[in-house]
Amino acid sequence: PFRYQVPGPILYRGTVAMARGAFEARFVIPLDGRVGGGVGQLRALLSGAGGRGVGLAVDSIRIAQGASPRVDLNPPTIALRYPAGSDSSVQSGDRVTIGIEDSSGVDLMRLDNAHTIFVILDDRGSPTELTEGFVYEPGSYTRGSVDYVVPPLPEGLHRLEVHASDTYGNI
Repeated sequence: PFRYQVPGPILYRGTVAMARGAFEARFVIPLDGRVGGGVGQLRALLSGAGGRGVGLAVDSIRIAQGASPRVDLNPPTIALRYPAGSDSSVQSGDRVTIGIEDSSGVDLMRLDNAHTIFVILDDRGSPTELTEGFVYEPGSYTRGSVDYVVPPLPEGLHRLEVHASDTYGNI
């Protein structure tokens, strides 16, 4: 893997197909997105056979001005996927996949708690932020997932609370 920093909030993180040197990525900018000047920047990492990648920047992508006439009042759907063969019982160190889906997309801006994906365990302690690990399914801007590794816990029942919001601010 190659890690790089992009200034400003992340609006979309996923994989899209390329055909004949062109690709298309659709996503929804959050309603309260703080994008100034009417233009944005797209950064992509192209990869092919052998895992080679080339950085690409396309400037001056037009961002529609004004709010969309579409209304969305429903929060994202969140589902937990347990390790293979699990009956929803997990142990410390197990990886639980959190699936998140919304027709307007998932807010990844990380500006505050309303713009992050986080979990709270047993109604106490600090939230564990997971936004950085969220990835949309290939070709999708409405459905994706993030993994959560179960921390050391005493045996027994525990409560995992997952928070996420869509691009319309529904939590």
